[in-house]
Amino acid sequence: MQALLKQIHQERGLSFSAYKPSFLERRFAARMRARDCADYAAYGQLLRREPEEYTQLLNALTINLTHFFRDASTFQAIEERILPALLHTRAAERRLRIWSAGCATGEEPYSIAILLAERLGPALAHWQLDILATDVEPATLEQARAGTYNDFSFKNVAPRYQPWVERYFTPAPQRQLDHKIRAMVSFQHHDLAQDPLPNNLDLILCRNVLIYFDRQQQHRLYQAFHSALLPEGFLILGKTEMLPLSWGQHFAAFDMREHIYTRVAHTLQQSPSPIAGRSL
Repeated sequence: MQALLKQIHQERGLSFSAYKPSFLERRFAARMRARDCADYAAYGQLLRREPEEYTQLLNALTINLTHFFRDASTFQAIEERILPALLHTRAAERRLRIWSAGCATGEEPYSIAILLAERLGPALAHWQLDILATDVEPATLEQARAGTYNDFSFKNVAPRYQPWVERYFTPAPQRQLDHKIRAMVSFQHHDLAQDPLPNNLDLILCRNVLIYFDRQQQHRLYQAFHSALLPEGFLILGKTEMLPLSWGQHFAAFDMREHIYTRVAHTLQQSPSPIAGRSL
């Protein structure tokens, strides 16, 4: 498997070395069964013969399951508590920088853009809102930029947000997002395992991504998130992810139920756990 990972890195520039081995084994096994490959070497040869297989492999190795306003209680906390706090704190400069890490096909960052548009109303034009959305898979980023979605992307949308779906999207079955909301989000390719992080951020959403990384990589990213956030900035993790207690002096719990944390306003001198890899 290590030889296959090296091949993928050399041919596509993608690094999955920080992912949990058990996760990689399951995902590779699924593609190898689908393509009738007996071992990793055979699958590596298949990738060279049929480069289009990379699309299916990346779909297997990246988690693209998402929909608008996913986890309604989390978005309620963002709408009612986080955005009002940030808009108050940044009222003088009228600027917010938000990062959706592992954005897949864009439902999460677009949901944040809709919340801001609704919250600010006519004042939206007077704010500089930088919503950066990143993912490792180019194909999903292209889908996100197009802003066209089928019914699955609106699965389980809470009644609170249903009128906004009607307001900002064309009718089903293929719903096109309003161009003004699409223009609020910038999509870029980014590999959390190896690329430097953006900085001076007010809010980081990294939900249901860290669970696929090993512990060493998770701690490297906690350190990077702390460095990337401005004082009084927020970090939101997924419902299956919990910040380790050892990081309690660097991130304060804002809402434990929703796994929302605030950056403790001091310089992080050293991480609570050894960090490997290049500095961010």
